[in-house]
Formats: sequence, structure tokens, C-alpha cells
Amino acid sequence: MLKLLEKISKNTLILLVTHDINIAKFYSDKIIELKDGCITNSYDNDDDVTLSRNNINHIYLKDLTQTEEKTNIGNIKVYSNQELKEPINIEIIVRNGNYYIQSNQPLKLVEESNLKIIDDHYSDINSSSFDNISCFKLDSLLLTF
Repeated sequence: MLKLLEKISKNTLILLVTHDINIAKFYSDKIIELKDGCITNSYDNDDDVTLSRNNINHIYLKDLTQTEEKTNIGNIKVYSNQELKEPINIEIIVRNGNYYIQSNQPLKLVEESNLKIIDDHYSDINSSSFDNISCFKLDSLLLTF
């Protein structure tokens, strides 16, 4: 949504209200700071800021070291952001269509967490991210109340 607002702002005034100064500096040409309803500062924003979109609930696989073992029943891939201090011993038990996993290391199952596994590299957002937005008809986006 913010990418679309950035593109619209080339021809139309957009007011963005946020408590996050990093978002304000990334998207805004002019920043007006308020405190207790009063303007405390107003300035043109010339910063060329990169906006971090890092989320602790996202794991980017291509930023990790991968080890893969091929077995006669399938492949096992291990992704890590650090050197493993001791070997991982994993036992997989299949019984009545259910998979049970036992390990000598603590386990956390992805399906029981709010983690999102992304098969890509992490990247910050920069202003060139908006260059790929295709043209649109502004009239079709205007809402009337």
C-alpha cells in the first residue's frame, strides 16, 4: 500500500501520519513533527534512507549456510546462521501416517509457530523499489465519502 502511495504522491499531495520516524524519513519529502498537538519542527527531508523490513518472524533461507544430505527415503537440509557446536542427531518415526521427530537438540516446529520461511535473501527497501510499479488511472482509485 505504501508503495502505491509513493507513486501517487508524484502528482498528488499525500499526508502520512505515523509515530515511526524511519517510515516518515523514507516516504516523505517534508516532515512536520508534532507534540501535544503543536508543531515542534518542520523541515524538508533530503535523507536517502533505506527502510529495514526485517521481521524476527521471517527466516530468509538464502542468507543461511545450507548442508544437504540425500538419503534413500528423501533429502535432509540443514540451514544455519552459525557454526554447529555439536552434531545433530534426528530420529524420524512414521507411524499410522503421522511423523514424530526426536532430536538431541531442542526442536521448534514451524507449523506450530508464527514463522514464515522465505526461500530468498533478505533485502531492505529503497526508493528504487517504486520504479517497478506500473501506471494506473488515478480516477479509479479516488474514494468519495
